[in-house]
Amino acid sequence: MTESNRSDSEHSEIAVRLATWFDSNFNVDDFFGEVSDMERARERAVRFSIETESGAVFGTCGSCGNHSVCYRVGFPQSDLTLNFTRMCYTCFGNHIVWELGSNRAMRRRVPSPDLLDLLPEPEGTRDLCIHCNQFLLVEGDSGYVSWHANEAVVEFNEEGNVYGRVHRHCFWACRSGSYGCGHAFSLTVRNPNGGTSASRRHVLYDGVLCTECFGEIEDSLRACDNCNAYDFEDESYYSESRNELLCRSCEQENYVECDSCGSDYRESREHRHRCSESEVSGVYYYSYKPKAIFYGRDKYHFGIELEMEAPDESDALSDGVQIIKSRLGERVYLKEDSSINYGFEMVTHPHSLQEFQTNFDWSTLGVLSKVGWRSWETSTCGLHVHVSRTAFERNHNRVNRHQLAFIKFVYDNERPVQALAGRVSGYAKFGDKGRLVTKLEEGIGDGHFSAVNTEPEDTLEIRVFRGSLNPTRVLAGIEFVHAAIEHTRHMKVEPKKKPMAWTKFISYVTANEELYPHLVEKLESVLSVRNPNRNEEE
Repeated sequence: MTESNRSDSEHSEIAVRLATWFDSNFNVDDFFGEVSDMERARERAVRFSIETESGAVFGTCGSCGNHSVCYRVGFPQSDLTLNFTRMCYTCFGNHIVWELGSNRAMRRRVPSPDLLDLLPEPEGTRDLCIHCNQFLLVEGDSGYVSWHANEAVVEFNEEGNVYGRVHRHCFWACRSGSYGCGHAFSLTVRNPNGGTSASRRHVLYDGVLCTECFGEIEDSLRACDNCNAYDFEDESYYSESRNELLCRSCEQENYVECDSCGSDYRESREHRHRCSESEVSGVYYYSYKPKAIFYGRDKYHFGIELEMEAPDESDALSDGVQIIKSRLGERVYLKEDSSINYGFEMVTHPHSLQEFQTNFDWSTLGVLSKVGWRSWETSTCGLHVHVSRTAFERNHNRVNRHQLAFIKFVYDNERPVQALAGRVSGYAKFGDKGRLVTKLEEGIGDGHFSAVNTEPEDTLEIRVFRGSLNPTRVLAGIEFVHAAIEHTRHMKVEPKKKPMAWTKFISYVTANEELYPHLVEKLESVLSVRNPNRNEEE
């Protein structure tokens, strides 16, 4: 169907219509008088759209992400084959015009409105979202998921609130901590006298309240001088360096530079900076946050926080610092952690996977183990793996689909993940399972102690792993995160009732054994383990 010498009569009815559309909208002047260029462009338009005869459906456009009427479009390849995708009318028309020629005049031309009249109509109808005026998909539509839409207030009038259906990303819920009525409101709400206006929403540091709920506590609130979000006045923090009253959210991000040592530290009531270092030289306070140093070149990087406890000896901490700094240098820094009985956490600067696998001196952990340091054999130590958010495919939706797929994979496979990680812990809870979209979109979940912590701005933190001084186990944790990211990169997010299969992940990892040697080794040793809180390390 894609051979260039075929006549219009041999093409589908839609292709014939598109050829007619081309003839009525373009002439040889559009191609600088080159008849051959115009003829090639005309044939390319017909070939480009030949598969639209398969019909129109309601769904998500594969190009812009909008919920619209979509067509199955075949992109002509250099070998005359077609690469198919679903596109809305606007993207479909733009791509046809883009492909007609390479000159600037053609690429600036807007698709003619009569192009839409030549395309098939979908069966049935769909309601429109009150806020964005895009279609509300139903089960069976391309791109539909069970959390696609929700009932929300769409109009205020004298008789009360009027409810309607809006997209999941087109409403907000009234809740802030233990306050709020829980009602959902469209981002724009119709007025009784016509038109729309912004919803009556009041932003707090940890949520949003409607006017009625906000009024109940308004007298005890104060607007943050930095972000204008409200917080309780007695919980707000006065920053001396900024001469501003900050909400709790801004307080956590309020770092200042030490005049003496030049390091950044968090200015707050809980963290006092004494040139960064604690009573043990080389161990910084928990708030210490140096400028990142990147090791290895890749699209994304990893960093780990490995908690460890020292033997009960007077000089053990100082000796541990000396061992680590002498062998690992500036690749790592050490910080206090209140959850550790007697020790510190070792934090690495960002490393690529290959850099961790080939150039990081993991034998340092064995040296520490030989002199009495512990991590696995404690009830307090964990291994947290951070990964750059640049690892995840971007899209046009408010919720990153790749991040959602990655987190859903981890949560769907809670038991095998815990078996591999070596622990079930209150520091890595799976309690926000079933609320992952809200977790990503609004930051509402189990907070910092989630199995996957989404609070960091530039990274995701995977907190499931038990601490270990076994290099193979630590590398297996890093490789697991890398493998889960790549395994879910092009994976479609299914509804909650359809969990992502662990067996398919195992197949992916074993097929890439050269890339994940330590993970394969650990999977082989723990697949039959039933109790993830076992007491010994292999």
